[in-house]
Amino acid sequence: MALSERDRRTLILGGVGLGTIGLYVLVVGPLWSRYDAMLDRHQRLAEQTARVVFEAERAEYMQGQVAEWEAKAGKLTPPKPYGEQITAVSDRIMTASQAGANVRNSNWSAPTPWPDDPTLQVAQVHLEAEADWENVFRFIAAVYRIEGVLSVEEMDLSSDPKRGGKVTIRLSVSVLIKAAQQGKGLWAG
Repeated sequence: MALSERDRRTLILGGVGLGTIGLYVLVVGPLWSRYDAMLDRHQRLAEQTARVVFEAERAEYMQGQVAEWEAKAGKLTPPKPYGEQITAVSDRIMTASQAGANVRNSNWSAPTPWPDDPTLQVAQVHLEAEADWENVFRFIAAVYRIEGVLSVEEMDLSSDPKRGGKVTIRLSVSVLIKAAQQGKGLWAG
């Protein structure tokens, strides 16, 4: 059986086409997949290394900041457990109210984990107080000076002319506490 020139070219082109497809499926495709996997792994490891280096640099910077602050204000004391910190901060808030404010209400929230240190938690105390305008910022400054207070998260000042110029202060204050130990809860056996 003799093939015409046209049939011969068709078979050669078909064979080359099938060979190209086979080459792609058996060689190029797997190589491309491995190359993509290698790039993804490299990217992931580079990000992980950058994160480790950043955390080390941040820890070193924070240690320097703590040393600088301790030189100015004295040695830092470790945070207290939730119950002790509630009592200590509540007592100091009452002392701070002697700056001319009348604390009407204080509610503590449940602690949440501190994102940078698993041994610490943050609880918020929501305060409602009343003071003359002159004493509002004295009270807020006194709250900031309380040991364990991180920041005032929310502040709302309102006044009613019928109440003799008194300003109502609503604050949400973040307080640093020691994290509870795992398994040492009330119902732990």
